Amino acid sequence: MLSKKIAIPIGLLLAAAIYQTVYVNSWHSLYIIPPVILLALIYVFSNEIDWWWYLKHTPQLPNAIIEDLEKNGLYFNSFDKETKQRFLDRLSLSLIGYEFEDKNENTAGNKVFHIYTAYYAVLLSLSSEKFILEPFERIVFYEHPFPSPNIPEPLHNSELNEEDAVLIFNKFAIRQAFGEEKKYFQLALYEYIKVMVLQNERLQVADFITWEQIEEISKFSLELIQQSVRLEKVDKLAVSIYVFILYPNIFKTHFPQQYEKWASFFGWIKNINQP
Repeated sequence: MLSKKIAIPIGLLLAAAIYQTVYVNSWHSLYIIPPVILLALIYVFSNEIDWWWYLKHTPQLPNAIIEDLEKNGLYFNSFDKETKQRFLDRLSLSLIGYEFEDKNENTAGNKVFHIYTAYYAVLLSLSSEKFILEPFERIVFYEHPFPSPNIPEPLHNSELNEEDAVLIFNKFAIRQAFGEEKKYFQLALYEYIKVMVLQNERLQVADFITWEQIEEISKFSLELIQQSVRLEKVDKLAVSIYVFILYPNIFKTHFPQQYEKWASFFGWIKNINQP
């Protein structure tokens, strides 16, 4: 990281100044002050310094990951070359900008789950300048349905904890639905839609759709979604946006005015050739 690279020579200057002060002449102590100040500034602004560096020198994702996204990533192959590269750059930066916490002893392969989860945050924010969805940078993964302080029962597969600004997932539920978002209800997409709704008033609308209409468009019944999340309470607005994203043209025929409102927010959706 750039902050550490900058700090090393300054630290050496500080060590030299201390040596000169102790073993040569005490008035050299004046030279201790500048490197101390610089190191303090680097420590305070290390995240900003490193983030600036990564924006200028974004790490490239492994070819195997890119091939996986080209094969399975929702809408990825619908984007032009420039948009694809912006998507990949944002996804790579998301692996740095988000804080992933794995609640399992075997950490092998965890990065794949991090990528699959961050993929949906990048997709939803593709038309926005902001792609790290602050303050929800913390993402926790379990290998099974889990309890939480806010919802101790029943064990469930996903949760957005607004108070602690954290998303929690059963990672295997995410993997099952990656690339199969129309067959399996993708919890990462669902929870990130909830984040987007919290942060954007343009997505917050009055109830306009029934569960029967949701099922007619998407084949996802309320009961199926409840089984996927493993919770009785389901965010209907988030589900309706989920349906809009997966079936934009069918959604448009049913709700043309609402389609236009959401399509103006998710600007990329109009370039997608999907039912």
